Amino acid sequence: MNDENLSNLTARKFLTKLTLLTYLNGLSLNSIHPSLNNQSKVNYLIAKEKRSKHPHRQNIFSTVHEFIKNKDLDDAYICKIKFFQNGQILVLSLTFARVFTNNESVDAYQNMFAAVFSVVKEDTNSEICFYHIDGKGIGCTKYQTKSKIPTEIKKMMYAIPHFETKAKVLNVLEQIKLIQNKQAIDWVNNKSKECSLAEPHLLIR
Repeated sequence: MNDENLSNLTARKFLTKLTLLTYLNGLSLNSIHPSLNNQSKVNYLIAKEKRSKHPHRQNIFSTVHEFIKNKDLDDAYICKIKFFQNGQILVLSLTFARVFTNNESVDAYQNMFAAVFSVVKEDTNSEICFYHIDGKGIGCTKYQTKSKIPTEIKKMMYAIPHFETKAKVLNVLEQIKLIQNKQAIDWVNNKSKECSLAEPHLLIR
């Protein structure tokens, strides 16, 4: 049971698990102990293991518990937890760079980036830099709020994901360049670099 995903483990899932059947070598579970013939007994043992592993259940309190328990470890994946007055809760985990937020406000993103920058500085002893601001560091592509790309070019852009061959994609990209619209050319150059032309559907993101 220690190797199971306890969050959604049930008696039925446990009893039909291949590892258990292999371990029992064809015997029934009640051959170990007669009480295990009762499914409610198995449910009780699963619940007991869940309480042992997650004493605060699996919610924000459990997350805080894990954070406090592992904060001194070098490989602790929960790096920061912060509660804000507007009700937002920020949990920063840096095993994988992905952001979840349930509020699309400026404050939510500001809090998120402040936390990420803080943790990166603590771990690497250096600031995060952006090339267009600091002259070094992370590069980015800037777009104006009001697009100056003509409608006919936009239609060509949106058609790209539906093409089935690389040749069609290349042909349309060249057509877009010939129109001599700076924003459109920048878009083509950017997408051509970051996406594989073997997968044209990735050119629109």
